[in-house]
Amino acid sequence: DFCWEIVEGMGNMDSAEREIVTFTAPEEPGLVKIRVKVTQDEISCDGQALITVTDSLLPEKKESRE
Repeated sequence: DFCWEIVEGMGNMDSAEREIVTFTAPEEPGLVKIRVKVTQDEISCDGQALITVTDSLLPEKKESRE
């Protein structure tokens, strides 16, 4: 069993109960902390990740003309 959640920040996940989820970033830049808890029989593990949401991508490299 998988249980995904957003611990801090904004955004959405397409599902909270699948192995792989899609995170949709909010409009505003910021930090988002997510967590997943995985359980199989009596074994349970969890992990966290920090996502940085930016307002733009890196600019493209300009080609040098010689």
